Amino acid sequence: MSARHVRLVIEREALDYRRQKRVWRRLFLQPLLFIAVLSVPVLLVQQAQSREQDREVTVAVQGDAIDVPGLVDALTKPPLHYRPSTDAARDVVGSAAEVGLVLAPSTKAAVERGTPVPVQLLTLPTETGSRLGGGTVAQRLAELRAATVNAATAARGLPPSVANPISLTPKDLATTTATGTRFGLAQGLPALLVIQLFGLMSNAEERIAGAKDRRVLEPLLVLPFRRRDIVLGIGGASLGIGFLAAALVFVPLALGLATFVGSVAKTVGGSFDVVSAILVGAILLGTFFTSFGLYAGARAHSGGEGSTFVTVAQVAVFAVVASTPFLSELAAKGPILAAPVIGPMLLIREGAASGLDTTQLVTAIAGALVVARLLVDRATRLVGAEVSVLRASK
Repeated sequence: MSARHVRLVIEREALDYRRQKRVWRRLFLQPLLFIAVLSVPVLLVQQAQSREQDREVTVAVQGDAIDVPGLVDALTKPPLHYRPSTDAARDVVGSAAEVGLVLAPSTKAAVERGTPVPVQLLTLPTETGSRLGGGTVAQRLAELRAATVNAATAARGLPPSVANPISLTPKDLATTTATGTRFGLAQGLPALLVIQLFGLMSNAEERIAGAKDRRVLEPLLVLPFRRRDIVLGIGGASLGIGFLAAALVFVPLALGLATFVGSVAKTVGGSFDVVSAILVGAILLGTFFTSFGLYAGARAHSGGEGSTFVTVAQVAVFAVVASTPFLSELAAKGPILAAPVIGPMLLIREGAASGLDTTQLVTAIAGALVVARLLVDRATRLVGAEVSVLRASK
């Protein structure tokens, strides 16, 4: 490889990039479009769940609720609405109520004896309102049970700890600890980085396949340069432009995340891990996407064919990104780290959540280099075949 020849090709490509505004539109607008496509379903689901949680929940009660002290009051607190019923199961199935309660005929006797009152909670799990409403009713009943027990123990001069020996205090790890904060960030960073960088595939493909349509590839091929130097020069320019576009988006993001994690962790260790994970992941993903785009462009006979090939590949990448929630159970270790796209995504997640591991890092880098080398070698041979065609046409 001649570093001088590669540099000359990169400079030539950089001058051409300045004339083609569609490259910048692709690198900036395409990621935003895909992020919007991914975000819309999530927002719709969240809004639907919010509406279900905020709306009034009708509770059909079969039996004499007034026999249980405090039960009617508990079932009339918003968002609950108390509704007497002769058949609670039918009301829930028929959508007349979201939740049903069935009190046993022996309810009054159980209250008088001071024994637990048997209550059956009816929900329809296939209905979101019924499922969420069932949780609200269960919470109200638990509060009523605790209040009744505390009142009974106080009446007998006993401390509340007799009935409640455990004092449970919920703690949200996602917002109160640095580990939870970093883990939450680690779930979203890989997908965002992939979406930002996978435009490199179409960009690198267009620099070769599109050049065939514009007949500007021939001047490069007739130069006394090695074909690998030409391919590496085109790829280097594409990678540099892609990293520049990604930097404009991710540098402010990385600094913001580093500051946030550092303020929660009270140390720079967590911030360094997050920034390092983003940097390493960007290099590995960008290298693969660029080398794949070079192969796609060299393989295609025209820009249209190359665009179709890259579109199919981007759909596959999009499917991997969409499956990100299912990757949470996939461990970031072993040969899977050497796989394209998935390996770097797992490495970013692990690095942002708990720090980069040397073994994981070496495996991911080795896998990315091997795959990129194979794709560049194949692209070089295909470009060499173009030279043979030119010579035959003369």
